[in-house]
Amino acid sequence: MLFSTRNRVLTRLLLSLLALCRCTVFSFHCSYGIPVLSTLYSTKDDQVESSNALSDRRVSKRWNGNYKHVSKKLCDVPKAKKLNLDLTVKHSDGSKTTKILLKKRQETLQHVLTKALLWKLYSEEYPGIEIEFDFGDPDYLPDVISLDEDGNPVFWGESGRMKAHKAIDLMQRYPKAHIVHCRWDMTLDEIAEPLCARLQELFDRHELPDDIVKRPGRFTLGALPLDMWRFIDEENGVINVKEEDVSWRELEFPTTKSPEACV
Repeated sequence: MLFSTRNRVLTRLLLSLLALCRCTVFSFHCSYGIPVLSTLYSTKDDQVESSNALSDRRVSKRWNGNYKHVSKKLCDVPKAKKLNLDLTVKHSDGSKTTKILLKKRQETLQHVLTKALLWKLYSEEYPGIEIEFDFGDPDYLPDVISLDEDGNPVFWGESGRMKAHKAIDLMQRYPKAHIVHCRWDMTLDEIAEPLCARLQELFDRHELPDDIVKRPGRFTLGALPLDMWRFIDEENGVINVKEEDVSWRELEFPTTKSPEACV
């Protein structure tokens, strides 16, 4: 009987203790082997306080530098963005020509601007010069092109990467055309190396075609700086690049065998 009464007393004390703790249940868990007291369930007031803290953190994320105004500068245009560029060339006679160039998604801005700069640089020498005009070549679409009265290329401009076999093919197809291969953020040696290496290989094997070596047309290499957008007036789209802003080199064909071929 005494034992039963003691149990009832202990039970009442335990219930009173739980009531005083506002129904907060505690448990022990082990962190790095050390017992630590942690709350598994919290009261309504605790939940409200936690919710307010979470809301404050969300607000602070929006104002702690994560928000950024969209830049309209050319230097900030991402590769994934699709864009129309209104660009203008001023001619020596005072006239102007404006073209709308499309920057495709995943196309670099430098690739588009290189076409525009070639158009500007050779607009006086080759009247009627066009950008990405399909004149009927079965395999290639030129970045920049100028045709004679018979529809044959007199100027062919390439911006960006061009493989050696394409360059050789163009020289054979259009012997009178002035071919210009222009790239950005590269030295002239880096631009010339793949083509020159291929020409040397053909020469060493006595397979370099005479029609390439003796062609009347020029083959020019050009190196542009990475920040070529500085040649564009972003207020009115006028292209202000000059010939001296670009590094140039004329392609030279090999005349002697390489040391490896002489071994």
